[in-house]
Amino acid sequence: MSAAAQAPSPESINTDQLLLALDMVSQGGVVKSAGLYYFDHGRRVPEHLTGVFDRLVWAGWVGVAPGDPVWARRALGLTEAGQARYAHSREQHRRCYAEHGSSTETLAKGAQER
Repeated sequence: MSAAAQAPSPESINTDQLLLALDMVSQGGVVKSAGLYYFDHGRRVPEHLTGVFDRLVWAGWVGVAPGDPVWARRALGLTEAGQARYAHSREQHRRCYAEHGSSTETLAKGAQER
């Protein structure tokens, strides 16, 4: 079996974390170090997103470029499958917020009702 077939599905990732990770990769600037860390425009990515990036790579939604021989950092980019999933997820997210309002509005309404 391939590594992608054995890896946990990205579908099981929290939707907000999935969209955040895909958005970060789509904007460019995300690299993986020789160790276990990911960086976004030079800043270390929060640890809770490391597993999300790993799953996206294993599933083939995010590709990893060959490493930089000096710094041993490899750039991440969306694959065709990742681009399609990103577009689909953004559309679902946009429709959900259009129907239910933004999370900020929802929190404000809840605070006013108290």
